[in-house]
Amino acid sequence: MDAMTRTEKRERWQEVVAAWEGSGLSQAAFCRERGLCLASFGYWRRRLREAVGEVGFAEVAIGDLAEAAAGSGVRLVVGDGVVVALDVGFDEMTLRRLLQVVGGG
Repeated sequence: MDAMTRTEKRERWQEVVAAWEGSGLSQAAFCRERGLCLASFGYWRRRLREAVGEVGFAEVAIGDLAEAAAGSGVRLVVGDGVVVALDVGFDEMTLRRLLQVVGGG
């Protein structure tokens, strides 16, 4: 990842952390499966969580009914380009876990 810009690194790690959050795996198991350095993963997870904590506010946009019927439900935009999109019928427990992580709880 050395040839990546800061923005690219941040976006890449946002994707990695989001994948871990939805995986149900421990950090160690997730990193082992994907060949990631656990220390780097922990660094970026903390860094991204702290960045979200600095935002303070989040914009929530709910698509129109036609979009919802087509499969999109709720789109949550948090901070610097972080987007959480929930399809109709999303798993409530996964959302709760995500909100706990984003909220630092």
